[in-house]
Amino acid sequence: MGRTASMDIKRPRTDDRRVWDVVFGVYGFPAILLAHKLKLFPLIANRPRSLPQVCEALGIKRRAAEAILTAAVALGFLELRGRQYSLTPLAGGLPSRQKPDILRNVSRSHHQQLFGLFVGTT
Repeated sequence: MGRTASMDIKRPRTDDRRVWDVVFGVYGFPAILLAHKLKLFPLIANRPRSLPQVCEALGIKRRAAEAILTAAVALGFLELRGRQYSLTPLAGGLPSRQKPDILRNVSRSHHQQLFGLFVGTT
């Protein structure tokens, strides 16, 4: 005991950020779209909220809220300080009542393209 294995850490040969963009695109987009449909961002825009407050206000279970909030933090739409979630400047650019619903239009287009790939119409 007390010994540590020696590791030879090598610098990656390529930048893997684009790969992660694809992965998060697959999982992140639905989470952000769901957060938008649940009106999570306007709720948090009023004031920072805790996980239990989000669950109560949106009427969703803890695990679902954790998944959505974690995705929103990971993608830069929310930040978590202490136990309070608040909007980032990125989330301030999301659609509101005064702005066109970009997410809904992108979602419609995104699903049409995916469906077209599976049925061979694109």
